[in-house]
This record gives sequence, structure tokens and C-alpha cells, in this order.
Amino acid sequence: MRNPPYVIHFPQGIPYYSLGHGACTYVKGCPLPPLLNSDWDFFFICEGRIVWELKGGIRLVADKNEFVLLPPFAIDWRRAPRTRLTFWYCHFNFRLMPGEVMPSIRNDLLGHGTTALLPLTFSRSEAPAVWRAYRNIIQLKMESSDHPWKSERAVIDLVAELTAFAVRRTRRGEDGKPFDSGERQDSRVAALCNRINLNPEFPWRITGLAKSIGLSPGHVHHLFRQDLGTNLKSYIVEARLRKALGLLKDRPGQRRLSIKEISAACGFSSQHFFARQFRKFFQITPLTYRTSAMLM
Repeated sequence: MRNPPYVIHFPQGIPYYSLGHGACTYVKGCPLPPLLNSDWDFFFICEGRIVWELKGGIRLVADKNEFVLLPPFAIDWRRAPRTRLTFWYCHFNFRLMPGEVMPSIRNDLLGHGTTALLPLTFSRSEAPAVWRAYRNIIQLKMESSDHPWKSERAVIDLVAELTAFAVRRTRRGEDGKPFDSGERQDSRVAALCNRINLNPEFPWRITGLAKSIGLSPGHVHHLFRQDLGTNLKSYIVEARLRKALGLLKDRPGQRRLSIKEISAACGFSSQHFFARQFRKFFQITPLTYRTSAMLM
């Protein structure tokens, strides 16, 4: 029998659909793709086993029919599967709350905080409502971009079920070990990250972003390095690369974009600069990633 699970509470804010969702399959010897863990990642293991090594020496193990919830910036590395591995994935994040919130909806936005702790690993049988909400997301076609609100609504439903599960579990007195990913993000950094992530291809200017929150560019760079370990310019590049990962995957029924078109769609000044940054960040070329993604 496993030890009590690590538990965590959601941050304050409004959940929104992030990088994407889908299904992946890997076989022994197939390297796992790079993981950009600056948002919340929620996995369901359909087949096999996966091991995650988190900061602080924490080890998470998930088997078939189990969920794994990974907070931002929590992962050190993952072990490649020893056997066939199939899993679903979904990414989401949280927008900052408005300054003034009506009392009637305050609890919906604030959640239950530290009074309701959600485990990082749990089984499908423990949370059937979470399973149904998660399945609804996976059944949405990523190529259905004409109705993006469906993904937003599905993520809100999922987070609501996760919160309800955490409340019920806490009220039953089930134990767990509090987990702290070490994330202590400044609200001004979070605000800029939200803006960039929602529109990474926009021609952002460091001076303009800094001015929008009443700080100098140097101060903003300091805050980003302090909170995220990188500067603002690098964060913008990373956000564009995150978008490129999704565009590099073929979508049934849609025309396949060229590397040059993807580069332009993600806001890069040239295909050469895009390819150079992609390889620098992921240690793989865009074309090689596209080829490997076709095998998933």
C-alpha cells in the first residue's frame, strides 16, 4: 500500500484552457518530449506506468487508471517508460482575479484554499465526477478552433470537479502530505505572463510591458529572474515556442503548415531564428519534432 499522497491547493484565480490536450503513446526506448511545466498539467494513465521526479526529492508514480496533477515548476525530470505507455494530457492555468469580486461569486473564484487539499495522484474510481469532466475535455477535437469557448468551459467544469473532490476528501478526514513546488510568483509577473501566454505571437516590447505595470525594464527582468529563473525576453520566446509545439502536430482535416508559416504564426522574425531557438530550447529541430509527433 502506498504512503499518503502529496496534496496541494489551487491558487486564487479563474481557470482557463492553456497549451492543449490530447493523447500520447510511447514504447520502450522512445524518448519523452520536452515538458514545459509553467502551467498546470493533468494526466490520466491509460496503459503502463510513469515516474515523475519532483523538486525536493519527491517521487510520484502513476499506474493505469490513475490521475497525476502537476503544479507549475514542480518537475525536475521524468523517467522514460520501460514498457508501452499511453496517457491523456490536459493543460490549464489561472488568470488573476479582478480587484473587486461580488460576494455571490467570491467562493467560485477563490476556491476553498488551504481548507481543501487536492492530492497530486488519485485513481479514477476515487473521483468519478472528475473522470467524467476529464473525459469531456479529451473528447473535444483540438482542430475545432471555431468553438474555442468549448475548451474554456470544459476546463472550468474540470477544475470545479477537482475542487469538489478536494472538499469531500478533506471533510472525510483523509490524510496527505502538503506539497510546495516553491512557486511564489509576484502578482505583477503573473499578470504579464497571462498577457503573453494568451497572445504570444504579438510583437511585445519590453519597455511597453514594463510601463504597463509601472516598473522599469530592469526591475521587470529582476522579478522574472527571481520568480521564474529567466528574463522577460526569454519568457516571450518560450511562450512562442510553446505555441509552435501545437502547430507542429498535424491535425486531421486541416492543411499542414510549413515550418516557415509556423515561424511567422508564432511571432518569430525569421524561420532561421525560430529553428535556432527551438533547437536551443528543446535540443531537437522543429522538423525532427514534427516527425516524432506523427508517431505519437
